[in-house]
Amino acid sequence: MSEENGSSDRAFTDSLGEMSLSELQDVFGHLDRDRYPERIEAVRQEMQSRIEALGDYRTGEDAGDEAAGAGRRLWGSILDVFVSLFPLVLYTGIQMLAASSGGGGRGGGRGRGGRGGPPQEEESVFDQVVAYLTSPEAIWDTVATYGPYVLAFIAYRAIFVIPQLAKSGWLPGMKEAGLRVVSKSGTNITVRQAGIRFLSAYVLGFLTLGIGHLSALWDRGGRALHDRLAATRVVRVQRRWEMPAEQRLLED
Repeated sequence: MSEENGSSDRAFTDSLGEMSLSELQDVFGHLDRDRYPERIEAVRQEMQSRIEALGDYRTGEDAGDEAAGAGRRLWGSILDVFVSLFPLVLYTGIQMLAASSGGGGRGGGRGRGGRGGPPQEEESVFDQVVAYLTSPEAIWDTVATYGPYVLAFIAYRAIFVIPQLAKSGWLPGMKEAGLRVVSKSGTNITVRQAGIRFLSAYVLGFLTLGIGHLSALWDRGGRALHDRLAATRVVRVQRRWEMPAEQRLLED
């Protein structure tokens, strides 16, 4: 029985060379994967070799050499921040709805303030900013109030970003924008590189007021300061909708 199955599988494999890509795609989509795993793998390899021969795509492991443009990097960053902040925004929205449905007190002072004193001139925005920047107490109060929230957000982002970059080289937003982080040689980055890149992006972004990120605009290789510190670069890759239909099927 096993010999008959083996000869049948060989005959099936030999027939794949006579099929077109569309026929291979149809077989790959309808073949029972649990019953015929060897045939599924044979069809996959045949489709893979056909697509590679055409040179229509680059695999995820073999990143392109073209540096990502500033607009594409900005779009990928916006998408990534939205994806990572969505759970927090959803939680905050639920909390606000719960607080509003509870109903606030209807009381409250009705006094309209004293009218006896002379009117006071309001400070301009510039004067308020100068007064704030020259007041160590005000700055420390801001740090003490919002510092824990900022650190919690950075820790939350680190848990989300570092393992994902080390595993695949991209985040959901980067993948949608056609971006991938690779090492200088074009291979996958390590966990150490992902950690250095993440931490330096936040530290340098704060110390340089964002100039460290903008350095990718005039850098010849399109690398920001945190890319140089981590020995990484951001390259363009094919987005899912840019891939041939056969390659999208292989990735599913």
